[in-house]
Amino acid sequence: MKIIICNMMEQHLEFQVNPNDTVLQLKQLFCEKEGSVLANCRLTHGQDELHDNQTIQQANLKEGDIVYYSMHLGF
Repeated sequence: MKIIICNMMEQHLEFQVNPNDTVLQLKQLFCEKEGSVLANCRLTHGQDELHDNQTIQQANLKEGDIVYYSMHLGF
């Protein structure tokens, strides 16, 4: 399934994932492509932060959904 991540520059990047893949795996794909630091990667869908141990299915992501990236600074 295709999931779209909107980065901080409002660019849309498409990723192919399986419903049983984890949010962490999606973050890894994004960070590898963007050159971002995985530890600082935060993904949200709607008002909800996505947690690393959730599967794509558990996070209620559907084909073509847009997920938003932001940096988690750990303050």
